[in-house]
Amino acid sequence: MKEEDIKLISLDKARLEKIEEIYWIYYNTLKYKSNSTIQLSIDGCFENIKLKIGCQACTQASISKSEGNKHTLEITYDTKNIGNFTKTVTFFHTKNGKEEATTFKITGTVSR
Repeated sequence: MKEEDIKLISLDKARLEKIEEIYWIYYNTLKYKSNSTIQLSIDGCFENIKLKIGCQACTQASISKSEGNKHTLEITYDTKNIGNFTKTVTFFHTKNGKEEATTFKITGTVSR
């Protein structure tokens, strides 16, 4: 997947940076029990879409298709966990008959 195919929609909550083959999402400091949901726009014609979440107890993710070949990936971290965190969400899909995986790492701090 090309870097320009992925855009962070929630610019007020985080920033997105690609380092080697991993997309890092750096959250701004989150408040305890606050809304941490971020959205990313992913362009591409994909099939067989699956998400793998590293820690399902504290992270949720979903993907939906919007207009054309645009998809929206939504990630939420449970802000009842105070302290630093780094979690992984992997986006598996088939594109042009080839299986691919795109890895997103979310990282940040939850404070009172």
